[in-house]
Amino acid sequence: MQSAYLDEPITEMVTEDTENEFVSCGVATMQGWRSSQEDAHLSILNFDENKSLFGVFDGHGGPEVALCAAEKIPELIKNDFYRDGDYGEALKKAFMDFDEYLLTMDGYTRMKALHGYPVKNNSKSDGTNDKFSSKTSFGYASGTTAVVALSVNDWENTKMYVAHVGDSGCIISDHLVQCTYMTKDHNPKYEPELSRILAAGGIVANGRVNHDLNMSRALGDHLYKGNSLLSMTEQIIIGMPEVKVKEIKPEFGRFMLIACDGIWNSITRNKAAIIVSEFIKSPTVKMSEICQHLILRCLAPSKAACGGRGLDNMTCILIRFKDAPEDVCAGAMNSLKLK
Repeated sequence: MQSAYLDEPITEMVTEDTENEFVSCGVATMQGWRSSQEDAHLSILNFDENKSLFGVFDGHGGPEVALCAAEKIPELIKNDFYRDGDYGEALKKAFMDFDEYLLTMDGYTRMKALHGYPVKNNSKSDGTNDKFSSKTSFGYASGTTAVVALSVNDWENTKMYVAHVGDSGCIISDHLVQCTYMTKDHNPKYEPELSRILAAGGIVANGRVNHDLNMSRALGDHLYKGNSLLSMTEQIIIGMPEVKVKEIKPEFGRFMLIACDGIWNSITRNKAAIIVSEFIKSPTVKMSEICQHLILRCLAPSKAACGGRGLDNMTCILIRFKDAPEDVCAGAMNSLKLK
């Protein structure tokens, strides 16, 4: 059996930097000590008019569900709730619809391709995309965490909608290090997660569900979602996200950081906010450079050095909210004077 860890870490990073009128965004991701890379991410600055979309997905049991989520969820978000301006419900529906998609033949075929298997185009599907049910299919014993942030951009008052399942996390902070936790880990040991798991016939031992998963919510993992007597929000593991909303006034040094647990297991959220706030003051620094610094700081120097911390895949996205242009600021000041 292949070891979960390499003899030496793969420290080459994949990075990207993008920006629009509202935000600057940087991404860095590294395989590290893990024998495979199972993280995925998305960063779509111009997702829609005055809207940006970001996400981190930390896969387990294989990379396919994480990769598929990064690819499919943006499309699923633009549902009826989204069109009505109910963005929190739009995110919830997108997560649940994605879990359903994984059970279709289209979902299976896409995950198979993402996993690296050749896909033959010999399907006799009539377009109805009936449910595909197999205990050997992708997404049955594999899954992913998800943190997806939809930013509704406005110079006076940006609104951030953050949906998550699992133990990847998101913070919003500023140069004064006033840190807001936008997510809370879905830990099976704590309520209301524990009661739901037990009621659905599962067990929690040593912080793991059925001696396996160390989280109580995830996308995929349909091994734990197959009780036909229960709804999809009553299963042992559920894909229904929690959504938190925060209004943000763009100002100097304000930022959002999204990262997988490979980061958060090695550094506290407050410490990460302090580090970012020091670097982000520079007008020339790239957001991806700050992400790389965080990752290297969290990487374990050896497999035995940090009690298991710093050995995982690591991915983080850093978004800096830009200051309002002078003409917007002047207009706001004039409006206050008129009052």
